[in-house]
Amino acid sequence: MVNSSNKIYLNRRRGISTIVGGIIFLVLLTAGFSTFFVAMDVQSDTSNVQRTVSNLIMEKTQEDFEIEVTADDSTGDKLEIKVKNEGSNPVQISNIWIVNKSEANQPATSYDVNYYDAFVTPGDETQILEKTPIIMRNGEHDIKVVSVLGTIVIEKKFDPGNPGFGGEGESTGDIFMEFRSFESCEPAADDCTSNSPDWSTGWNVDKSTDYIWRINIATLAADDIILEENTALLMLRSQTQGGGNMPRAFYLKADSTPGNEDPGAYIPNNSKTIPADGTPVMLYFGVTDAGGSSLQNTHNSDDIVAVFMLIFGHEDVDDNGYNLGDPPYSQNLPFQALKLN
Repeated sequence: MVNSSNKIYLNRRRGISTIVGGIIFLVLLTAGFSTFFVAMDVQSDTSNVQRTVSNLIMEKTQEDFEIEVTADDSTGDKLEIKVKNEGSNPVQISNIWIVNKSEANQPATSYDVNYYDAFVTPGDETQILEKTPIIMRNGEHDIKVVSVLGTIVIEKKFDPGNPGFGGEGESTGDIFMEFRSFESCEPAADDCTSNSPDWSTGWNVDKSTDYIWRINIATLAADDIILEENTALLMLRSQTQGGGNMPRAFYLKADSTPGNEDPGAYIPNNSKTIPADGTPVMLYFGVTDAGGSSLQNTHNSDDIVAVFMLIFGHEDVDDNGYNLGDPPYSQNLPFQALKLN
């Protein structure tokens, strides 16, 4: 009986050992296959990466383009960069870098190229800044054009002040706008202090509503421009509803600061200066009369309007502020469209 019981016990242990061994085998087999498949995936990914890198290196090697850099004095030294594709593949330009070599305190600046100007087909030439206006300062600059693949072509020591590259010449320069800085604020509903987040961009505004408007402007004129109180934004309605254009002026006002959110008259007259070194200055508009302080409202019906900036001022030729003998300066800037709702 004892021997029989021992045999049964041993048989049971042997059966359990077989099952455990089978399970361990299956675990090891599964782990082995998993490792194998992971290794295969890694090898496949590595091959794909190598293939992609090789293709990029080949494409970059085949990429070949030249640049021609000019600045047009008729538009105030507006930078133009023509890219000629000398290679067999299309070239896509990513951005340009402008490095000021004349002024140590001026950092290198990067500009993204508009998507619609960025592609140059083989054998063609494209002006890549058609939709990205950049105004150059006098002095030596390195112009770097960078493609999406990383190819860099450099025009060294470009100087718009040299003959053949624009420069001041006979012109006193023009005033330019930073279009994307154009904003509006409704004092009756929002906080219109200069550092408030309530300022809005865009072309939808309310009809019959008082607004304050602001925008950055700059000049590369030979002399500073001192602004008169007659400087204004002029809004002209479309003629789709008849009755003419019905011009409405929003005159220059005092700056909106954390301590001054009222309309604020532009006082004293000739107190705002646009420096000739290209430094942008924020201008605020919105009052009904030159030198006044009452806010002007928008037209009273649904419509679309064209917005112009009318600049009146004087050239500070002697660098000592406004004097009666300073030459007058005026300019008209068509720059915005709004929709009244």
